[in-house]
Amino acid sequence: MQAGRLPTIAPRRFNPRRERWLPLMHTRRGRWHLTVLYWNTALAHQLVKVRDWVVMYLYDHDHFE
Repeated sequence: MQAGRLPTIAPRRFNPRRERWLPLMHTRRGRWHLTVLYWNTALAHQLVKVRDWVVMYLYDHDHFE
């Protein structure tokens, strides 16, 4: 995927203007579904690490995480 081509969402937390800025990636690897996004937490904002830290959610077709 090219830089800047991921869909973005407007997170509810730490986003008073409700701007769409948080990139979101969904993909599949074999039987696994993967969602990746930047870690939008108070600590990440405080340390200016919002674009450095990510969280990944993985689950299979049976929704085993």
